[in-house]
Amino acid sequence: MGLTSKWLLAFAYTGAYLTLFVVAMQQHVITAMTPYITSSFSSHSLIPVISQMAFIILGIVSLAVSRLIDLWGLAQGLGLMVLATILGLLLMMFCRSIEMYTAAVVIHEIGYGGILYTLLVFVTQNAKFKYRPLAIGFTKVPYIATTFAGPRAAEAFYNRGLTKWAFGSFVVILPSVTGPLFCILLYSQWKMRGTSSRVESQNEQVKGGVFGILIRYLKDFDVVGILLTCVSLILFFLPFNLAATGLNGWKSATIISMILVGFTLLALVALYEYFIAPSKFLPFELLRDRVVWGACLSVCGVYTSLFCWFSYFTSHLQVVHDMGIGEAGYLANTNYVGTGVAAVVAGICMRYLGRARTTTLAALVIYTLGTGMMIQFTSSGSSSALGGIIASQVLISLSAGIHAVGANIGALDGASQSTLSMRLALVYLSSMIGSSIALAISGAIWTNTLPGRLASDLAGLGLTSEEETSIYGSLIVQLSYDIGTPVRDAIIRSYRGVFRILMIVATATSVVSWVGALMMRDITASDRDAKEEESELEQPHQIRGVTVNVLEK
Repeated sequence: MGLTSKWLLAFAYTGAYLTLFVVAMQQHVITAMTPYITSSFSSHSLIPVISQMAFIILGIVSLAVSRLIDLWGLAQGLGLMVLATILGLLLMMFCRSIEMYTAAVVIHEIGYGGILYTLLVFVTQNAKFKYRPLAIGFTKVPYIATTFAGPRAAEAFYNRGLTKWAFGSFVVILPSVTGPLFCILLYSQWKMRGTSSRVESQNEQVKGGVFGILIRYLKDFDVVGILLTCVSLILFFLPFNLAATGLNGWKSATIISMILVGFTLLALVALYEYFIAPSKFLPFELLRDRVVWGACLSVCGVYTSLFCWFSYFTSHLQVVHDMGIGEAGYLANTNYVGTGVAAVVAGICMRYLGRARTTTLAALVIYTLGTGMMIQFTSSGSSSALGGIIASQVLISLSAGIHAVGANIGALDGASQSTLSMRLALVYLSSMIGSSIALAISGAIWTNTLPGRLASDLAGLGLTSEEETSIYGSLIVQLSYDIGTPVRDAIIRSYRGVFRILMIVATATSVVSWVGALMMRDITASDRDAKEEESELEQPHQIRGVTVNVLEK
C-alpha cells in the first residue's frame, strides 16, 4: 500500500532526526577519542592539521553534493555520504599510522558533513519560509542528548581497551538507522519519475555508453574545478601549521613555495571557473548577492573565531583542570546543548518576528562577550577560573544557536527553490573555510609558542630534551604527571599562556562576523509572509527524492 504525502513526510522527518541523533553521537565519540589516537602516534600537535585538511575538502565537496542532489536526488546523495562515513570509520578501526588516521578522518568528515548538509536541505525545502527557522533550529536538538552520552561512551570504550569499537560500533549502527530513510526517499523518487521528464534525460545519458556517462558526470560535477580548489586551499593553509613542525620552519623554501603556489593556483581556479569550466561548481550569480555575501562572511567569522581555540579545549581542560575524558567532553560540548536550545527558541521567535539581521547581531553581542571572558578565565590560576569558563561556554553556546538560525535564514532571503540548496552549500562552505583559517592560526600559534614555553617552564627540573619533546607531542605523557608535581605545574603554566594568546586572537577575529551581519537584510515576518504568498500558490512542492505539499499551518 502506497504512502500518502502526509505519512511520507512524517516518516521521512522521523528518519531524518534519528539519523541526526546517530551522527551527532558518532561525532562526539570521535572528537573525544582523537587526542588519544594522535597521542598514540606522538602527534598530538597535529590535530589542527588533520582537521584543517578535512574542513577544506568538506567545504568544497558540499558544493558538489548540492549538484549531486540536483542531478541524482536526495536518496543517492544520502547513500553516497553514508558510504563515505562508513569507509572512514573502517579506516579508523584499522589505522596503523598518523597518515592513515588523517586519511580516515578526511573521508569520515566528508561523509559526516555530507549527511548533515543533505538532511538540512531536506528539512528546509519541505517547510514554508516562515517555518524554516524552526526547521533549522530543530536540527540542533539531537546534540542536546548526545553531548552527555558521547563523551561518556568514548571514556567507556577507552578505559576498557576497546578503542577500535568506538569507531566500529557505528559501522553497524549508522546504516541500520539511515536505511529506512534512504528507502523512503528512493521510493518517493521512483514515484516522481513516473510523471516527470527526468527519465528521458537519463536515457539520453545512457546512450553514450559507460565512457560517455563518465565524461558527462565529470563535466556536470566540475571535478577538475573541485580538485584544483581543494589542492590550492590545502597548499595555501597547511604551511601555517607545518612551519613549526619541521622543514626549518619559515626559513624553508618548501613552506614559502607551498603558500605561493597555493595562492597562485587559487587565482587560476577563479579564472578557470569563470571563463573555461563547462559546468561551474562556483555559483557566480549568487556570489553577486550582497545578502549571501553577508551571511557567508558572518558564518565564516564565527567559525574562524571558534576554532581558534576549540581544537585544543578538551586537552586544556584535562591538563589544567585535571578532568577525565567524559568530564572534559561534557564541558566542551556544552556548546551543542546551548546551541540546540537556543536554536529552537530563535526559530520560534523568527517564525513570528522575522528580522534575520537583528537576530544575527544579537547573537554576536553574546558571542563576543563570552569569547572575551575566556581570555581571563583560561589563563587564570584562581579557584573561580573553572566557573568562569563554564559561564563563558554557556554564553558562547547560546549565541551559536541563535546565530546559526539567523545567518542561514538570512542567506535564504529571496531564494527560489532552485537556488536554496546552493545557498545552504555556500553557507556551509563558509563555515568550513572559517574553520580552516582558524586551524591555520591556532596551529601556527600552538606549534610556535608551546614548545618554547615548555622549554622555559620546564627548565631546571632535570628533564632531558627527549622527555620535553615527548611531553609536547603527547597528551598521555602530559597527564602522566600528577597534579601538584613541579612538571605538571610547569605544563599547566605553559597551557595557560598559550590559551591566552588563542583567546585574544579569537575575540579579535569575531569582528569579521559583525561586518557580514551588517550586510544582511532585516525583513519582518509580515513582509516575508506576503512575499511567500505570491510565490507559493498551493503548488505541489517537489523535493529531490520526495514529492509532497509544503507544510501547512
